[in-house]
Amino acid sequence: MTNNVSRRQFVELSGLVAAGLGLVGCGGGSGSSSSDSIKVGIMGPFSGDVAQYGIACRNGAQLYFKQLNEKGGVNGKQIDMDVQDEKGDATEAVSVYNKLVQDGVTAIVGDVTSTPTIAVAQASVTDNMPCVTASATAADVITFGSNYFRACITDPFQGKVMADFAAKQGYKTVGTIYNSGGDYEVGVEKAFVEQAQSKGITITSEQGYPAGATDFNGQLTSLISGNPDAILAPNYYQDNGKIVTQAASSATRASSSAPTAGPASSAANRTTPPPRTSRAASTTPPSSPATPPPASRTSSRPIPTSTARLPPTSAPWATTPPPSRPPVSRLPRRPARSRAPMPTSRPSSTASPPPRSPASPARSPTLAPATR
Repeated sequence: MTNNVSRRQFVELSGLVAAGLGLVGCGGGSGSSSSDSIKVGIMGPFSGDVAQYGIACRNGAQLYFKQLNEKGGVNGKQIDMDVQDEKGDATEAVSVYNKLVQDGVTAIVGDVTSTPTIAVAQASVTDNMPCVTASATAADVITFGSNYFRACITDPFQGKVMADFAAKQGYKTVGTIYNSGGDYEVGVEKAFVEQAQSKGITITSEQGYPAGATDFNGQLTSLISGNPDAILAPNYYQDNGKIVTQAASSATRASSSAPTAGPASSAANRTTPPPRTSRAASTTPPSSPATPPPASRTSSRPIPTSTARLPPTSAPWATTPPPSRPPVSRLPRRPARSRAPMPTSRPSSTASPPPRSPASPARSPTLAPATR
């Protein structure tokens, strides 16, 4: 019997079918639901490294049950949701499952990721608890009992499709790096290798790493040394983010240490252009050794011994401030005639200064206000 269902069937199973199975006594909850409601459990990783997957599934289930309740529920009864976080851990997932059973749920939507879902599927067989998962792709999820359903593709299917894609791209050699402690990663990698080899693709290296690892340089060094056409990394995003970053760094180190051909491979391969010559020397026609070349303003300038161009910041005109302008010289003014200081007392309007003798030096006359 195959318990794979379509997405349309998933929403039906998560609401109508799962709740209906609980009502007829297939589930572990027996009578704890009130006469006006049906209790359904929703479990998944709502915190931790894979919380994004769990939150998405939880939001979808809650939206569906909300819309179902607005339409009258199931047989006139409202769906009462019991939401539990299993933090992405298989042991915690079994504890959450047992709590939901004690709470009297009639069916469960969950779990989400493969390893915790397998643990819950094994535990649910004894209780014959109806469960449906939206995302657990491990092939073994639905093999423990007829009470577990899923609405997604499987690991073998994903691995085969990726191997077909690699062959279509023309890849002849492929290496793999995967979490050897994860059911999902192991399942996809195994299916890929089998299908790739059947397509004539050579697997250069299979590099596994333990769950929780953060340093992948050892595995990547081994992979890159085999020079594969491509690398398969069927892992969760928190691992693949680090793998891609470290792979780029490892590839850069490998390419920088490997000898390469070409004029730009190293500074030693670059040739220095001949020194510049003056315009006069380059344009003067050849003449006899006895005839000196015509004088040129540029020929007297020293020819630089280096042809390297200075960067903009090191150019003399970019760093040396412009010389200060000399002050503008002005023609000296003709000195004004000196004037005697005004007397402190107002002189008489009728008095006139006494005449000076010719022998005495000339002095400026004292100005007096005109008499009105």
